[in-house]
Amino acid sequence: MGDAMNDSFLGTAMPGTGVPDVVMPVSPSSLPAHRSEEALAPYASVCAELAAEGRNEELIDAAQLYAERARAAGQDAQEVEALSMLATAAQHCGQFSVAVNAQQREVELRARDGDRVGQGLCLNNIGMLWSYLGAHADALAALYQCQKLCDQYTEIPDDLRAACNVNIGRIFLTMAQPAQALTFLEPGLEQARRSGDIETELGAMGMSGLAHKDLGEFEQAQAILTEAIDLAREHDLTHHLIDLYDNVGLVHLDQGALNEAQEMFGQSRYWATESHDVQGRVNALLSLGRLEFKRGNAEAAGQHLQEGLELATAHELQASKLSILEGLFTGLEALGRPAEAYPHLRAFRDLERELFSEESERKTQSLTVRFEAERARRETEMYRQLNDASQLARLQAEETVRLRTAELEAVQIEIVNRLGMAAEYRDDKTGQHTRRVGELSASLGQAMGLPQEEIELLRWAARLHDIGKIGVGDDILLKTGRYSAEEYERMKLHTVIGAKVLEGSKSRLLRVAEEIAMTHHERWDGTGYPRGLRGEGIPISGRIVAVADVFDALITERPYKDAWPVQAALDEMQRQAGTQFDPTIVGQLLELITGGQAASGPTTLFGTVAVDMPARLPVPASPANLEVQELIERAWELRQSDLKTGQELAARAIELARQGADERTLGMAHRTAGYYRLHAGAYEEALSHLSQGLDIGVRLDDPGLQADCANYIAAVYNSLQDYAKATDQLALVLRLAREHRDHLREAHCLHNLASISYKNRDLAQAQQFVEQSLELYRNLGVVPGQDHALNTLATIAFDRGQIELAAQSAQTAVEFAQITGNMSVMNLSLALSGKAAAHLGDIEGGKALLLQAIEQAREEDLHVNAAWNHYELGQLLHSHQETAEARTYYERALMASQQWSMRDLELQAYQQLSELAAQEGRHEEAFNLYRQHHDLEREIHDQTAAMKTRSMMTQLEVERAKSEAQIYRLKTIELASANEALERVNAEKSSLVNMLEEQSKLLERQLSEDGLTGLYNRRHIEGLLQHEFMEARVTRRPVSVAMADIDHFKQINDQFSHLVGDQVLRMVAQLFQSAVRNMDSIGRYGGEEFLFVFPNTLLPQAQNVCERVQDLVRAYDWSQIHPRLSVTLSIGVACEPTVANHEKLISVADEQLYRAKDQGRNQICAGGPGERNRAIT
Repeated sequence: MGDAMNDSFLGTAMPGTGVPDVVMPVSPSSLPAHRSEEALAPYASVCAELAAEGRNEELIDAAQLYAERARAAGQDAQEVEALSMLATAAQHCGQFSVAVNAQQREVELRARDGDRVGQGLCLNNIGMLWSYLGAHADALAALYQCQKLCDQYTEIPDDLRAACNVNIGRIFLTMAQPAQALTFLEPGLEQARRSGDIETELGAMGMSGLAHKDLGEFEQAQAILTEAIDLAREHDLTHHLIDLYDNVGLVHLDQGALNEAQEMFGQSRYWATESHDVQGRVNALLSLGRLEFKRGNAEAAGQHLQEGLELATAHELQASKLSILEGLFTGLEALGRPAEAYPHLRAFRDLERELFSEESERKTQSLTVRFEAERARRETEMYRQLNDASQLARLQAEETVRLRTAELEAVQIEIVNRLGMAAEYRDDKTGQHTRRVGELSASLGQAMGLPQEEIELLRWAARLHDIGKIGVGDDILLKTGRYSAEEYERMKLHTVIGAKVLEGSKSRLLRVAEEIAMTHHERWDGTGYPRGLRGEGIPISGRIVAVADVFDALITERPYKDAWPVQAALDEMQRQAGTQFDPTIVGQLLELITGGQAASGPTTLFGTVAVDMPARLPVPASPANLEVQELIERAWELRQSDLKTGQELAARAIELARQGADERTLGMAHRTAGYYRLHAGAYEEALSHLSQGLDIGVRLDDPGLQADCANYIAAVYNSLQDYAKATDQLALVLRLAREHRDHLREAHCLHNLASISYKNRDLAQAQQFVEQSLELYRNLGVVPGQDHALNTLATIAFDRGQIELAAQSAQTAVEFAQITGNMSVMNLSLALSGKAAAHLGDIEGGKALLLQAIEQAREEDLHVNAAWNHYELGQLLHSHQETAEARTYYERALMASQQWSMRDLELQAYQQLSELAAQEGRHEEAFNLYRQHHDLEREIHDQTAAMKTRSMMTQLEVERAKSEAQIYRLKTIELASANEALERVNAEKSSLVNMLEEQSKLLERQLSEDGLTGLYNRRHIEGLLQHEFMEARVTRRPVSVAMADIDHFKQINDQFSHLVGDQVLRMVAQLFQSAVRNMDSIGRYGGEEFLFVFPNTLLPQAQNVCERVQDLVRAYDWSQIHPRLSVTLSIGVACEPTVANHEKLISVADEQLYRAKDQGRNQICAGGPGERNRAIT
């Protein structure tokens, strides 16, 4: 099509730029009615004076200052005025980046004020500005946002709708897609005529003429453009003649009518010069240059194009520069002057690469744009479906909308969920009680007719009803018998503690949670606690949660009771209606459960299933499960040897798993199917399977399944060259590996992260990752991992200029590869050693090593390595002026790269051969080689763009259901306003999130600690022992435990008071911690009993530690606490690796403890393999 489309603008062309005068009127009626501060008046006056006099360069500085002062004063109307003047002045001066920034800020202000028309105008103008800078993806993103606004709001006029359509068509025309362009230009032209917008009508006609020209429809193009010229003259819109004459000239040029074309281009240049239109002049000069080349007049063509190149460079018109450079080298090449064409081709290639590399959207212009267009249209269609509800939602207070941002809500809900589970997990086997109470409370709220917003608040806030349990000790919370009066009073405090934890928040969610925590134990008859509220004096949230909490507690097993049958629980709730519970809510509960309606809520509730099963408990082995598991195991075993059979088995496994296998088996089936689809290149299917497997792994808290799926998802994105997403997935794998001490997986993951960082050319990060990986491989003694990591480290170090490190790492990698027999790594490292040696000054040694690597690769059929080794040797010879030999090795590398489809190597070989030819004066050969290099590079860029788009389309397909659900959850169609308002609420949001995170950390710490002594609590110390016991089994290392009991502790409490008893417990804990080793762990097992865990410790060593503990307790001056106080310990020690599990090991230690007590207390009894039971007094 050519570059002339840069001439076809919408709107009034501005003198000196050729850019349409973007309409940016300040709309006082639509802006907030703020009174201008007197201090801003001088700034406004200066800007107005400069604008009236056309002093645009000075106006830029003045308007920037005016905008800054207005923003500091919080005066939105004045800031909009300043930004409008700034954008207009910057456009006049060709400073498009400045204009873009001003318009983007103006979009924020107009969106915040609800000025949709002004917002649309700004987005339209931003799209135009980005297109002048050659950023077509950015331009289309802005224009599609404008189009969304037009679809959503009826108040937007037709002239803006027309402008948006025409500008989108203009971009597609610039990208050589004339048919696609016409699909926007034709409706845009119709809208412009309907609204009487002559400017937009002329722009649409000019571009439509070019589109028809590019489609070979010359008569239609000529007719449309001639009609447009007549229309422009009729309305005295002479600035449009610049583009229209140039477009007519292009039609003549394509038809071979050179004289007519020259006359039209001359007219275009005349009007552009008269109007001081820079872009118009550049385009006219480009057209004239191409015309002269077609006539064979290289000198005249060069003059035109050089003048145009200087103008385009001065005004940062990157797209025009690219077109002019292309015109120069193609014109000179066609005239048989390759020596003169060569530097222009090099300059063209450098600029094109720069534009491709600016950001990922620009690398994938056409395909990415089509993806964005389809996604935008799909979202727009969904928005239309929500339009009626959204119009009603817009009537609500805008501040409410802003405070309900999706980001803040997600953070709140996630942390609320964690806080609730942290508190409940201490006395609920599954940790699911809080979730069920939340869901049942929401169902009851819905049955009670509460508004939907309050139902959602209730769903999440109810999960924090027992948050105050973090302040209640395990001795109370986990007690199996009835509470004493004192214990019951301590238990009741959890309501006050919970409310105290949550008080003072500005979040409505947490305020409701505070209300629930305080009131969910109040009773209908007024006899509840903590405040004795009665009847409807109890908040509705507290009354609902009281019913849901007790009902779930009744049908759930707890440490102190068995689960009740559902019907028995319902009968009890009926008996308590009117005394303990609100009878209306109990009635709704009965109807909900017996009527089976609870199952229709967000999750299945009671009445259809029993209590939730912990995710990691084994599921009964059904025949279907066993068959699927067998298929999965067989498919997984075949993944390295028989991909075809493995794929068939994996497909059968996923089919059967979907028909009724348990969830974990389904997750494993998805993982296995995803692996095989990945290796088949079916990335969309692979990502779908692996994402579902990952979701299941998260739900079941299965770190192995999560890590496997995330690792292969990273492999999918790596194959699609979407390295950012691959890195995100590997970060998840790394976190899981570290949390679960899977050091080998951690090492592999770090090495993969190093490879991806290297591909992204983040060499410092890549080196950090590979060094960590290498250290882990060394610690684990994994030699195959070390050779790979050393080779990667050598490669990275060489590229970073750390040549000595590269040489050392490569040599060590060779040695390790010899041990493992990995010939590929050995060969790569050998070649690296050669390169490093040459850089360190040993040229001959470097050549010898590279020749050795070439010979080795040939013998081992390492074709890819051999090709690269030839290229590297060619580079070494080239750098030392041995050009004839260098050419030989370059040509061999080129031949091998073509044979084995090594496109990156082929690209580099063409470039080096071209440079050699140019050095030796063979300009035609140099030009032809470089032309091949350039064509190949373009092809690679196109493939990269296609892969990037495929990645996005794959992601779109996988996330389709999620994105639709998110859209339907939006409270209002004002998504843009919600995002823009985040700045205003950011401080509060950050404060709230920080508070929640701190509370979450506190609760997680309290979940593992005993509140009185600061030692680990029973659950945590048992978990640590279980881990050490399993690790000892695997590594065949010993593990010992000890149970310690404070002698006659009940008498201490009875004789000296519980306060003294608590002081004794705290002091004993301090003495324990000072006596044990760093690797040992201590936990309060219950009351006055303590459990010691001694990893990698035999029985005699454990006894020695216990003796130190006992000595410290004996030696301590207990009279500091009470004059008549004396404290001693009885300890039982065990080391018995043959027992079945860690619980049996605790039992052995417990037996030894009771032996110590039976023998008179204040002593240590020990027993273990090969040891005689003995007591130490």
